[in-house]
Order: sequence, then C-alpha cells, then structure tokens
Amino acid sequence: MVSPVERRQVGLGLVEMMLATVVGAIVLLSLGSVTGLAMNTSATVHSSNELMYQGRFAIERMAARARSLAPRELLGSLPTNSTGNWLAPSPCSGSACTMYCLRVGAKQLIETVTSDTACLGVTGFTVIAQNVTAFAARVPVWRSLPDTPEMKMGALDRQAIVLTLTLKDGEVSQTMTAQVRLGGGTQ
Repeated sequence: MVSPVERRQVGLGLVEMMLATVVGAIVLLSLGSVTGLAMNTSATVHSSNELMYQGRFAIERMAARARSLAPRELLGSLPTNSTGNWLAPSPCSGSACTMYCLRVGAKQLIETVTSDTACLGVTGFTVIAQNVTAFAARVPVWRSLPDTPEMKMGALDRQAIVLTLTLKDGEVSQTMTAQVRLGGGTQ
C-alpha cells in the first residue's frame, strides 16, 4: 500500500513547471538571436560575394580588352571615371572604339564607344557591373620608398594601365585593382 506522502510527490508542481518554462523561454530566445545573427551574416557574405563576382568580371573584361590591343604608350590624361580612348585600337572607328566609364547616377560601369564622352550610354552600350561607386584608370606610378619622388618609368611601364573599381551594396564594399599591359606582353 502507498502512503499519502508518496502520492503527493508524483509529477511536477506548479513552481517546477514555471521554472522549466522560464528556462525554456530563455534558451529559445537566445537561439532565436543566434539564428538572426547567422542570417544577417549570411546576407552580408552573399552581398560581398556578389560584389566580388561583378567586380572581377568587369576587371577581367577590361583586362582582356587591353591585352587584345597592340602595345603602345599611353599618353595624356583621362576624363574622370573613364578609360577614354586608352582601350580602343589605334586607329579606330565606330563600335571598335571601345571605352569603359562609370554612369555615376545609375552606379553602373558600362562598355560604350569613345564618342560617348558624357557616358550616357544612349545606344550600343553594355552594363558590365552594377553598384559601382568609383572607377579609375591611370598609368602606373612607381616609387622607390614611401614619401619619395616618383621613379622614372621604363618603356613597358608606359604601355600599362591600372584599373581600380569600387563596388558598394549597403554596408558591404569591395575595391579591386589590376595592372595590365597593352598587348599582354607580346610585341
């Protein structure tokens, strides 16, 4: 026979049940915040990868164009956010006169023709990257040490172009730079 004391000890009481509920809620809330953090991190990594993919594609497309040209010395200055006529064959006409430039308002890097000096991309242009916040093309600058004057460039250095591209999506930003020699080293 079971004594009355033993019968009262079967099961959980109200206090134990409340305590278990509170502990369970704390565990679930902490798991929820960890899951939320993981989802935010996943979105940031995805955005960063997408920017890297677009930037790499754009840089490689411009580099391939530079390598396809006959080697020549790059002279003069370029318009802001543009390759000007540096990546166009010399001489060129019509659609062969390729230029890459940044459409600032649309945040697009486009491939267009050198006659499109305002980078409007009215006809016959191709968007090669989105979310572009900065683009620059220049000849290499060689320095021997920090805070020293520029070193004299050799003949092959003047046939090279440095392309810099910055893409930004929300808080994620990627900057890529490539130096390419016209003609890809063939003479």
